[in-house]
Amino acid sequence: MPVLHARPGRAVKAGAAALLARLTMLCACGGGVHDIWAGTGEFQEARFYALDLNLAEEKPFAMLKWRDGGELLLAVCALSEDDGRVAFKMDIEAQAASCDRMVRPLRFQGEFGRDVLAGTVEDAAGTQLGMFRAFRVRR
Repeated sequence: MPVLHARPGRAVKAGAAALLARLTMLCACGGGVHDIWAGTGEFQEARFYALDLNLAEEKPFAMLKWRDGGELLLAVCALSEDDGRVAFKMDIEAQAASCDRMVRPLRFQGEFGRDVLAGTVEDAAGTQLGMFRAFRVRR
């Protein structure tokens, strides 16, 4: 009876390395944060909102929709993305439709993966006011 050896050959090693490289590329190619996202969020206790983010435009913007039917079109400012982390600012109180009209911007910061963006909302002092989550919209 032949004896099986536990040592894989060069072809198996090369195939495994190629497969690993392809899987890594698949996981990493989410297109970044510069896309269209749809989601929800909550401020403090039970102050829910729907959030449509268009981060694909040269001047990103968001549509915030309250449960009572109110809607706000807001500028998304200071958008930054670094190694799966994202941060941006919006001024809901001043209803700032452009970055130069911001008075008391809130900082939205969190993480994003292939199709999910989630994080917290903070005021200028760093006090956490709420959270948000959004999913990439497939076109």
